[in-house]
Amino acid sequence: MQVFFSPLACSIVTRILLNETGLSADFARVDLHSKTLSEGENYLALNKKGKVPMLTLDDGASITDGTAIMCYLADQAPESGLLPAVGDTRRYQVLAWLGFIATELHKGVVWFQFHPAPPAEAKAFALTMLPTSLKLVEDTLEGQDFLTGSDFTVADAYLFWTLMILQHLEISIAEYPNLSAFFARCFARPSVSGAINTEKALIAA
Repeated sequence: MQVFFSPLACSIVTRILLNETGLSADFARVDLHSKTLSEGENYLALNKKGKVPMLTLDDGASITDGTAIMCYLADQAPESGLLPAVGDTRRYQVLAWLGFIATELHKGVVWFQFHPAPPAEAKAFALTMLPTSLKLVEDTLEGQDFLTGSDFTVADAYLFWTLMILQHLEISIAEYPNLSAFFARCFARPSVSGAINTEKALIAA
């Protein structure tokens, strides 16, 4: 397998999950501004979406959606518990959280803050929607370690990245004690801290 990524972008979730599962993959760095690879190749020739992550499989097939990649990797290592089996109600609870994070937090808030196209008014409006979403997650985490209970899943890895980016944007989660504890709990996992340290080192190099 090969992962196309950009350091500390949402593609870091793929690295976290590879660490969790013990699966191996090669990594190819993408410059998201120029849409080129490290050797200058045109990334759009490989992935017309121009987004990361992209996962190419040994048979030549490609998966170009982050949440689909999360599910694929988890399904390759069912013993990891990252995504319950097909038919298990808990699987669909995890999938529901993936959809929520992707639409309400990632694309609904984070994307607006980083993308140059939306006007300042749109960026500000997106931020007004954030407290409602964070309060929902805060309430969900009351009395439990992770989004669907006691097990760390692909949705938790995705939520962690979103919270990390919000704090990078100087949006504090301190007023949400359950979210703050969740963030610290995830960061304490070697799979998470290891992925962050690896990608920070790539940026610093």
